[in-house]
Amino acid sequence: IEKKNEIDATATAPTSPVVLKLHASEVLSTILQHEDYSMQRCGVKLSCLPKYTCAFDDLDEKPAAISKSSKNDVEEKDEKVDGMEVLLQSIAVYRKADPQTEVECEFLENTFDALAATLLREDNVENFVEYQGIELMLRCLREKVHSGGGALKVLNFAVSGSARSVSEEAATNITDGNIKGVNDAYKKACETFIQAGGLKVIFPLFMVRKGAIPCPALCSEAGSNLAK
Repeated sequence: IEKKNEIDATATAPTSPVVLKLHASEVLSTILQHEDYSMQRCGVKLSCLPKYTCAFDDLDEKPAAISKSSKNDVEEKDEKVDGMEVLLQSIAVYRKADPQTEVECEFLENTFDALAATLLREDNVENFVEYQGIELMLRCLREKVHSGGGALKVLNFAVSGSARSVSEEAATNITDGNIKGVNDAYKKACETFIQAGGLKVIFPLFMVRKGAIPCPALCSEAGSNLAK
């Protein structure tokens, strides 16, 4: 009976917001890594996501919405969610400090995976550069914290571009042996990376200098192995 009561209590206990964020990051990472999104067969760029709506929303919680004019209703429907800003803000929390728990660590890794996957689309790269995403990734690397590892992956996607889009555009934009107009967003990302001092940050990593390598958090698998 006691065991059954414990199970019932666990089933009815509210889920921690931290755990909910973790599960949401896993789902988001999976969706954005699907090739249909990266090939722009579906979905929109991350900075223009439609506002969240659900059939289970309780309209009684917002009685004022009923009295709004039709014009205000249209404006509310047109509101967008800036997903790029949300991802960058989630990472910015860990630009100086390491995650303290295993759940936080996994959430951060999922966020980096999701952000890197979005950069396979050129329209997302434009917003990433505009929102100073490259500067944030370099900041994570300079601080040599756990987030530096994920930042390195994101930078790779930001300046490398999609191999498919590069090959296709190169085949259609070659004039007199020169490639014109190929991946302007990725070109701007490379220029921003250099102007922000990215080479000075990256070269010591190529030289495997211990002082330049990001240190994994103790709550991560790599960090726990180092602590042993």
